[in-house]
Parts: sequence; C-alpha cells; structure tokens
Amino acid sequence: MLYPPDPDPNCWYTDPVITFDPYNPDDFYIFFVHRCWKGDSLVGEIMLGKNYGPPDDPYSWNFYLILYEGYNFFKDRPEVIHIPTFFGSRILISYMRNGDVSINYSDNGGYSWLLSSYSFSVSRLYTQGSFAWDGYNLYYAFNKVFPAYTEFYISRSTTDGTTWDLPYFITTNGYSSYSCYNFDRPVATFLDLASCSDGKLVIGYLNDFGGRCNVMVSTANTWGGFWSDQVVWPSLNEQIIPSVVCVEPSYLWVVWHERVGYELWNIVARSSPNWGISWNDIDYVSDITIPFDEWTGGYDYNEVVTDNTYLYVSWGNDRREGRSDVYVDISYPLDIKEERFSDGIIEVEENTEIYDAGGRLVFRGKGKTRLPKGVYFVKNGREVSKVIIRR
Repeated sequence: MLYPPDPDPNCWYTDPVITFDPYNPDDFYIFFVHRCWKGDSLVGEIMLGKNYGPPDDPYSWNFYLILYEGYNFFKDRPEVIHIPTFFGSRILISYMRNGDVSINYSDNGGYSWLLSSYSFSVSRLYTQGSFAWDGYNLYYAFNKVFPAYTEFYISRSTTDGTTWDLPYFITTNGYSSYSCYNFDRPVATFLDLASCSDGKLVIGYLNDFGGRCNVMVSTANTWGGFWSDQVVWPSLNEQIIPSVVCVEPSYLWVVWHERVGYELWNIVARSSPNWGISWNDIDYVSDITIPFDEWTGGYDYNEVVTDNTYLYVSWGNDRREGRSDVYVDISYPLDIKEERFSDGIIEVEENTEIYDAGGRLVFRGKGKTRLPKGVYFVKNGREVSKVIIRR
C-alpha cells in the first residue's frame, strides 16, 4: 500500500494515473484524486506521489496536493503525459473542474505548475481530453457536448505544450442524453488519442447506435488532414471508455468496456491491420465479467499501451468481494514468428510447450522432438512461434 485510506468516511482516493521521467525511468509519478462529499456536493483535489528511492518501497514515496483550489470543484481523473524537452522533462496535466478543461505543465518534477495557453471556459460542457506525442509535436483532443450531439476537436503544440494551435474540428456523433443511459458519467468515457507512424493520428470515441453508445475510430494521415470514421464493433450493448494504441507499422488496437448486464461489463479488444478499413475478430481481454459502478464518482480504469511486442491492458473492478481492485493483463506476442522444417525435428529450450493447431498439448520440456506433418505453436514463457512441418 503506497498511501493509506482516508479515515473520513465521506472521502476516498481514486482514479490513479502513473507516468515516469523519460530521462530517468526509475523516477515515477502517480497522480490521483482525493474525492469527498461536502454536503450535497461531490468535490475533489488532485494529489501527486513521487518516489525518491526504489519504486516498490512504499517508504520511498512522498505525496502532496497540487493545483489546490480548496475542495470547491468536482475534479475528475486527470490526463497526464511526460515528455522529453530540450531543457529536460516536462509533465503536462489536463483535468476538468466543473465543466472547464485546464492544462498545466511543470518543468521541475511537479513542484510548481504553470497554466498552458490551452484552457476553456464552459460555454458548452467540455469533457476530459487526451494527449498524444509523436516525438516532435504534442496533440490534445477533446469533445464539446451539446444537448443532442457531441463535437470532437484536436489541437497541436509545437512548443511542448506551452502554447497551442487553434483547435480544428474532427467529427461529430449522435450522442444525446438518451445514449449510454445506463452510464451517467460522461467524463473520461468519450475519447482517446494516439499518434502513429508516418504522422498518422487516431481517436477512439463513442457514437449513438440504436440508442446505445458504440465505439468508433477516426483516423487522419497527417495533422490538418481529412478524418475518416469507422465503426469498430456494431452492438446493441453499451460500449464505453475506448482506448486506442498503434502497433507499428500499421496495426491499430482498440480496447473498451462492453455492457453485458446491469452494472456488469466485459473488457473487449479488436484490431485492424489497415487503420480501421477492416477488422479482425474481437478478443475478450478479461476472463470474468466485471462489476463496474455506474455512477458519477465511479472508476474509469481502462488503459492500453504497447511496446510493439505485447499489449498491456489495465482495468478496474470496483466491487469485487467488497473491495476495489485494479488488474493488468499482457497479451501474447502481437507478431508471431513463423518457422518451417522439412525433417520434423525441432530442438527447444527448458519449460517449452508445443501445441497442435487444435490446441492439444503434444510436448512439454526441453531438447529435441520429432513432430508429424502439420502446424504447431511453440510457447516458452510469453514467446510464441508458429512451426510448420512439411515432409
């Protein structure tokens, strides 16, 4: 346990986001919300934890409030990105306060913060946005909610988030107050942004489908280019919290929550080999149904990242046996190596398992083995190879 629970029954800690210093990858930063009921108002402040020793040692962490405003506003889960700059590393944080979106940045590890030029007043409800970084430019996408639809915008910064270009319109959807009617927390459920190879940009968002919210993606080949919309998985079930990630050179993965019963959800993923033009079969990330709290102060856990070899997915289960849990799962390798043999003899390392194409285990151990003609999958830890025996 890094931080003890609040003894006040009207307060709790929620919505953690973790990042690390790109120049010092052992320096971690955890942002989370201290949320409280103050009379009839649900308010909160953002806290930051930073390690000064081994990150797995709970005594090496210090915690403090940042951007403090006296517990006068409802603050939702922040969006955080940590980028390298010419002068060092910079942390940028975006958060909502009663419908306004504010972006702040820190160049000294979170000790002090400056307000970016990119902040909004609430002429229409702006919901939490999403950052993306392509190594040169920083991007921020957000939505603007109207009574019968939602508009999506994106802005770019060429100054590491100090100043921003004027946002331009991406797309709109048919979301209304009748969509996602079983999930009354619009914040942090609408949008995710990723920067991909060759300047491509992609957002995952929600659209109305028969009175339900379904996941969509919109892609552009370059900044300022035309955006193309694609449905990910048409469904009569509610779909919320889309997360998108690019796997080079051309794969796109989308992860979301899919409602299967009252406050019951599955974590689902689907991939496209061509930026959303066509899609592979869906994958169920969670092997159990998740009791997911559908109220304003609930949890919005659902993240996916990749190292171009594996997908790493996290999600929350906030009512499991009376407690709140956070899970992380790792995919099998995204690019399975294929090998061909003509004599049927292969040699494997210790703790290797070999399965035939039907999923039957045919060998376990190490050393040489002879296989009959066919297709096999060789698994050692999380490394998987496809073996074809031809005779």
